[in-house]
Amino acid sequence: MAFITKILGKILGNKSERDINEMMPLVEKTKIEYDRLVGFSNDDLRAETFRIKELIKSRIRDEEEEIASLK
Repeated sequence: MAFITKILGKILGNKSERDINEMMPLVEKTKIEYDRLVGFSNDDLRAETFRIKELIKSRIRDEEEEIASLK
């Protein structure tokens, strides 16, 4: 039984390897964003934070309106 498990592990990979492979694109995106933001001043960071908050608000506006109408 261990032999079969070992062969399947080599073919399919183990859970840890699959998890790492799944997370790597997110890690790369995070590194890119870090490189973009590292040179920002405090005022630039405040402005970027405001921009992101407005973006989030605009994207969830429909859902919030639907929730309000259901209440």
